[in-house]
Amino acid sequence: MTPVLAPEAVLGFVTTAVGVLAVISLTLALVAIRLRLRNEARARQLAELEARWTPYLLEVLEGDADPETLHAQVSSRDRLDFVSFLLVFAQRVRGREWKLVQELALPYLDDIAAAARRRDAERRARAVQTLGELGMPDYAPVLVQALDDESDLVAMVAARRLFRPGNEAYFPAVLHKLDRFSLWSQRFVSGMLASGGVEAVPVLRTAIADDGRSAPERVAALDALRILHDSGAADQAHTLLSEGTDREVRIAALRLLEVVGHDGYGPEVRALLTHGDSPTRQAAAEALGALGDHSDAKALADLLDDPSPWVRVGAARALSALGARQELLIAAASDGPEGQVAREVLGR
Repeated sequence: MTPVLAPEAVLGFVTTAVGVLAVISLTLALVAIRLRLRNEARARQLAELEARWTPYLLEVLEGDADPETLHAQVSSRDRLDFVSFLLVFAQRVRGREWKLVQELALPYLDDIAAAARRRDAERRARAVQTLGELGMPDYAPVLVQALDDESDLVAMVAARRLFRPGNEAYFPAVLHKLDRFSLWSQRFVSGMLASGGVEAVPVLRTAIADDGRSAPERVAALDALRILHDSGAADQAHTLLSEGTDREVRIAALRLLEVVGHDGYGPEVRALLTHGDSPTRQAAAEALGALGDHSDAKALADLLDDPSPWVRVGAARALSALGARQELLIAAASDGPEGQVAREVLGR
C-alpha cells in the first residue's frame, strides 16, 4: 500500500520549494542588475574615451597636430580600446586618412596579436579582424596562422581578410584551407573568393583545373570566376562538361558559360539537354538561352513537359531569352504543366 503524506508534510515541502525558487529568482535578478550596471559603466567609460580622443584624432588627420599628441592621451590600460576606436574610423575613411589611422594603430597591434591567442574564440576573431584591417602586411603571418584556428569563425575571418586585393601572396594559403569552410554557404564562400578581384583570377583558374581539389572547392572557384565575369576561364569550364565530372562542378561550369560563353561551346551544352540528371538539364537549358540561337527553340520547347518543374522553368526562361515567343505561345495554350510555365514566363 502506497503511503500517504500528511497535509503538514506536503505544506512544508511546498513552502520549502517556493522559498528556494524565490531565492533563485532574487539571485538571478541581482545578477542581471549587476551586469546591466557594469555594461552601462563600461559604455560610459568608452564614450568618455571617445570624446577625449576624437578631437586629437581629427587634428592629426587634418595635419594640425603631431601623432604623439594623440598617443599621449592613451593610457596603458586603454590600449585595446584605442585600437577599437581607430578601427571604427578606419572603416569610414580612405586614402591618406586611412593610412594615417593605420600608422596611429601600429604601436598597439602587438597587443592585438596577443589577443589572437586567447581562449575566447570571439575575441580571437575580433583580433584577427582588427589585424586584417589595420595590420597588413606586417601581421599577415598571424592571419595565415589563424587559418588553422580550431574555431571556424576565426579561420573564416582570417580568410576574408587575406583574400583581398593587395594580398595576392596569401591567396594560395586561403585556397589550401578552403575545404574547412564546406559548412558555410556556397554563395558566401564564392563571394569571398570574388572579393579578391582580378588579382585572384590566376589562382582561381588553377583551382578549377586541379582534379585533386574537392568538388565544393572547384564549385566555389567557378562561381567566383562567374561573379568576376572571367571570360578567360570559359575554355576550362567547357572541358568540365564531360560525363566524368562531378555533377555540382558540371553545373557550376554551365553557369559560368551562361555568363561568359559563346556559341562555340553550344554543341556540348546542347548535348546535356537530354542528360539523365535534372539539375544538369536545367543548367544546360539556361546556358543555352544565353549562348544559343533560335535554332535551339525546338529542343528547349521539348523540355517544357520535362518531369522536373525546375527544368521546365529553365527551358521557358531560355526560350524567352532567345525571343522564341511563338513556341511559348503554343505551349501556353496547353492545359498541361508546359502551359502553366509558359504562361508564367509570358506574364499571363
